[in-house]
Parts: sequence; structure tokens; C-alpha cells
Amino acid sequence: MILTSDFGDTGKLVYAYISYTVLGIMYSGINLPLSAILPSLTSNSNERTVINTVRMIFAVIGVVTVSAGTMPLVKAFGGGDQAKSFLVTMILFSSIALLLFLNMFANTKERVKS
Repeated sequence: MILTSDFGDTGKLVYAYISYTVLGIMYSGINLPLSAILPSLTSNSNERTVINTVRMIFAVIGVVTVSAGTMPLVKAFGGGDQAKSFLVTMILFSSIALLLFLNMFANTKERVKS
């Protein structure tokens, strides 16, 4: 039921490179538009600085939360199958991220008209 990689050392390395590259592309697809819209949110440069600072603070909080929370969640979802536990944990994190991204998409509006 759960797919785990049993590719050998070379296959696992290729899998890691591909996964890392896809993750980087997905990160860019989210981060670049959000950074690009900052000038359209407010014409006040101090407000833009505050907005971006708050965004980056919450990004760090998110990284720390995921880093600190992953292994306890894997153990909680355990049941003896670590691969399944990681899958359930990542589905949980992905669902939360999706809800937050959809909320951001629905509530971010351009305030400065060019």
C-alpha cells in the first residue's frame, strides 16, 4: 500500500536529487509571486518592510514547528510502520500548508493601483 524507495544507493541518490529539485521549484512558485506583490500591497516602504519581516518571522516559526514536530508525530502515528507514519505526518503538514496557502490566495488583494 505505501510506496517506499528500494532503488539501491544510486537510485536513492537520484531520487533525493529529483525530490530536492522539485521542492525548490515548488518553493520558488510560492515565494516569488508573494515577494513580487509586496509593492502592490502598500505604497509605504516602512509598511512593506514590516509585512516582509512578519512573513519571514512566521516562515522561521513554521520551519521550527515542522522540525520539532515531525518525529513526535511520526511516533504518535507509529503503529510499527515508520514509512506509513512519515506518510501520514507529511499528509497532515501538506493539508495544513494547503489551507494556509488557499487562505493567503483568497485574502491577498492589491491595494496600490498603478
